[in-house]
Amino acid sequence: MTSLLSLTLVTVLGATPATLTTSLFDHAASIHSPDEGVALTKAQTTANQKAFKKLDTLIDLNAFASAIMKPHTKHFTRKQLKQLTSDFAQTVRLIGFPRAGTFRDKATIKVADTLKAKDRTSVTVFAEIPSEELEVELVFHWSNQTPTRVFDVSIDGSSLIKDYQNQFGRIIKKSGAKALLTKINNRLQSLRQKYGT
Repeated sequence: MTSLLSLTLVTVLGATPATLTTSLFDHAASIHSPDEGVALTKAQTTANQKAFKKLDTLIDLNAFASAIMKPHTKHFTRKQLKQLTSDFAQTVRLIGFPRAGTFRDKATIKVADTLKAKDRTSVTVFAEIPSEELEVELVFHWSNQTPTRVFDVSIDGSSLIKDYQNQFGRIIKKSGAKALLTKINNRLQSLRQKYGT
């Protein structure tokens, strides 16, 4: 299903979390990843900027990054926390969006179930990559507020927010808060060069 067809379906059927989940994968699949040592063309960079912009309307990366930082706020000044949250949101954007596209190209994806609760609607997706003998269950947690956006993803029952909270806690304990700031900033700069965003 092409991105254009997905957008048409979303418009016709209404922007339900299930149709938005399909649209999310389709937009991610249109992101161009450069080959090793080769820069993106101007057209690819422009296309990437459009795809990233569309995905920004579907995923609330600021809420995601803020939730991850919540247990670690005591280690940072207000200014550091603001910068770290922003940098990490952008880092996740530049890692996660292209990976979702690559995954979409390889996998057979089936939206299996939608469960509505008070504050969220969870959309379960089963994905299979036969060539890698891989099966995975993804749950996209969509906020029921307007605009409807993803604020967390669970992979085989494990929340990405919880996973990152634990990773950050280990880095801070081992190397200190400044090391986390530096690590994320360095990663973000290299990703911006790679994807031209």
